[in-house]
Amino acid sequence: MISYEDALRLISSSTKKLHQMTICLSDASGYRLAQEVRADRPYPPYNRAAMDGIAIRFQDYLDGVQNFNIQEVIYAGSASEGVLTHGNCYKIMTGAAVPSSADTIVRNEDLLYVANKASIVHHEKIKSHANIALRGQDLQSGEVVIPSNTYITPSIISLLATLGVTNPVVFRKPKVSVFTTGDEIVGPEESPNEVQIRNSNQYLLTALLAKDGIIPESIQHIKDAEADLYKGFMEHMDSDIMLVNGGVSAGDRDLVPTVMKTLGAELLFHHVAIKPGKPLWCGKLPGGCLVFGIPGNPFSCLTTYILFIRPFLNSKPTSSVKFPLACDRIGKSTFDDFFPVQFSEEHKLAPIPINGSGDVRLGLFADGIARHHRANRILKKNDLISFYAF
Repeated sequence: MISYEDALRLISSSTKKLHQMTICLSDASGYRLAQEVRADRPYPPYNRAAMDGIAIRFQDYLDGVQNFNIQEVIYAGSASEGVLTHGNCYKIMTGAAVPSSADTIVRNEDLLYVANKASIVHHEKIKSHANIALRGQDLQSGEVVIPSNTYITPSIISLLATLGVTNPVVFRKPKVSVFTTGDEIVGPEESPNEVQIRNSNQYLLTALLAKDGIIPESIQHIKDAEADLYKGFMEHMDSDIMLVNGGVSAGDRDLVPTVMKTLGAELLFHHVAIKPGKPLWCGKLPGGCLVFGIPGNPFSCLTTYILFIRPFLNSKPTSSVKFPLACDRIGKSTFDDFFPVQFSEEHKLAPIPINGSGDVRLGLFADGIARHHRANRILKKNDLISFYAF
């Protein structure tokens, strides 16, 4: 049995390098950038009006001018080659390029327009260079804007479009095969007998994968028979990742480790000092496919995906943040204990009662899981602990 940290290190060292591909920007959501992206020019590319109003020379205002003659109207997308003279202004719209002869914008809210004149009526916010976004203040030309391996979200799509990257280079999404196992498992559309259960974990895993932008290439349920498991796994050894749910504990019908050994898998670890999820099995098939043998209990399945599989899919360490605990908590295990929590009104982590890893409710309405470190038997209210969002 190994520690949680050692298991993460072994998984990280086994990350398979995915091929790169060029993709249309409109289809890029959910992929990861394979190259860093740099600014193609300064942003803003010109001194940009941040408000509707008038562009003036601040020195004129200091000299006592409060009533300005409108010399020209400038709209976004148009440019002016004119030069302001004393006591004159440009009427300017948000987003328009500010001519070099103007250095301050006075907002419409602070002005009174009469005929072709603009008079300043509120002076509190009249400052030099006010309401102008200066050229290059956001980004300089050539500056790294988005690092490689960034997950492409809608905001990243927008930024790529701004930078003119219409065909980003991305990593191919991993090919994932999902297997559930067990003679006691029936489909959710079936009526189980008194010793059967419905296959919730298959839907849990596919939903978790979908949240991470991945649609499995294969989803199968296999009975507890070595020949059937061997055939099913053999047909998908070209996957990048194989998720096998159930059959990894210590029972007579827990056949997954045996079948994987027959297929030539290199064992990375079996059993991790965590609760729930201790029976987790991890190995690598000859072609490089990484196999996660996930415990069958629902909360174990959810926890091991969040802690181990998601960071592997994302090629980065497990993402956690610290929040204060809402109440005292006494540890009952020598392992790292992961438990469901939801945010209280004070934005603290409130534990949700759960009847062990087999509880089908999976910590109903939980926002994520929190870690009770093995070194701390007692956690006190307001202690900062690690939180992993669902």
